[in-house]
Amino acid sequence: MSAPHVAIVHNNVDRNSAIGTLALWAVQVGLEAGWRVTVVARDLDPDLRAEVDWRRLYVPPRLHAVQWAAAEPTVRRALAGSTHDVLHVYQPQLTGFADTWHVSYLSRSALDHDALGDEPGPRARLGRAQARIVARLEDAYLRRTGSGAQVLWCSEFIREEYLRLYGAPARGAILYDPAMDVDALAPQPHPVPSRAPVIGFLGGLDPRKGLRDLIPAVAGVPDARLVIAGPKSAGFADDRLADRLTALGWATDLTDFWGQIDVLAMPSRFEPFGMAATEAAIRGIPVLLSAQVGCAQLLVKDGAAVVWDGTPATFIDQLSALSEREIQSPGFPTRVADTLDPRRLGDQLVAHWTAAAASRR
Repeated sequence: MSAPHVAIVHNNVDRNSAIGTLALWAVQVGLEAGWRVTVVARDLDPDLRAEVDWRRLYVPPRLHAVQWAAAEPTVRRALAGSTHDVLHVYQPQLTGFADTWHVSYLSRSALDHDALGDEPGPRARLGRAQARIVARLEDAYLRRTGSGAQVLWCSEFIREEYLRLYGAPARGAILYDPAMDVDALAPQPHPVPSRAPVIGFLGGLDPRKGLRDLIPAVAGVPDARLVIAGPKSAGFADDRLADRLTALGWATDLTDFWGQIDVLAMPSRFEPFGMAATEAAIRGIPVLLSAQVGCAQLLVKDGAAVVWDGTPATFIDQLSALSEREIQSPGFPTRVADTLDPRRLGDQLVAHWTAAAASRR
């Protein structure tokens, strides 16, 4: 009997984006479970190229709305002749012919949570216009076609958003994003100093990530420092923090970042899961996050995080509580690592694939 065969689709299957990292994990899950794996992607991690059937995906070079509209025909073309048993995707416009869809973003939900910002300039305005077009396309597709795939929500938050917008699918389940660096597990939480805490922020200058709310909050904490990393952040400065701000820029290796900070702040306006927050918690670094971060329920329950409402006054209060260990709970790194164990979640993913393959027969 031949091995089962899964095809996995995403523009990039590598560590250069959160969803790309998730797709890379899914490929590794399939390979370790003994499945044949086909990857449809423009970019593929070099370490995987000899292990999978790589179908190169054409992605239009500009305009997100054009890329969205082109995805279905270009993916179908790339899959021509494939004998896969299961098609696993991350994009809603592919769910009409996919078997499993790991929901890691909803464009309409991002708009509803004011995640696009209001930055000036033609490039920012064009980006917002395209996001609105894509949200309308996504709405029309999911309301007309629905998801024929098994819907795998990455968090309770994104499940509630999906149900609010599109109603209940025929099949749906929670599949958390896994912890990608369990080797970094800390035995206990790190102490948060009562003076001169170092606040970390990942997300660069993307308005969705909430840096605009964080800067005045950190500025109001005497002696606090802010370390930021992420796209377009190299050389970033702000007079309110002056030399209390360090901008590391984009880096795939965040060892230096994690080593500098006492607390991670994630004040995102819309964050379907929040992989960086769980990576911090596993390292014993507590997290201040907004209610719009998908893993908020999980981390608060495990004693690793507190929800922050975005105001400077409450930011000071929450930092004080963390420094007094009123929020942190002993052992939270292990609890988070157990919940997000990549092998256990990988077994869940394979079970969904197996059920999908059986339903095709």
